[in-house]
Amino acid sequence: MEAIMTLKTTEECEKFFVDICSADELTKISRRVQIAKLIIEGKTYRSILEETNASNITISRIKNVLSKDDSVLAEVVKRI
Repeated sequence: MEAIMTLKTTEECEKFFVDICSADELTKISRRVQIAKLIIEGKTYRSILEETNASNITISRIKNVLSKDDSVLAEVVKRI
């Protein structure tokens, strides 16, 4: 986490994650943020499944995270 906090630009952040994560890991992270956005927008499980091809378990996990009062994911999604 300390390493991430030292990143100064979006470009630097992107390059860091490309260096440290596999393509599959980056895809999963991106998909989870997309799922969070769709949940916050009020989309149904079915439409999220169709749009993201994610599993019910992943959607449920993200929904549980978003339901917490101190969810940082919810704050981040609202910012973007």
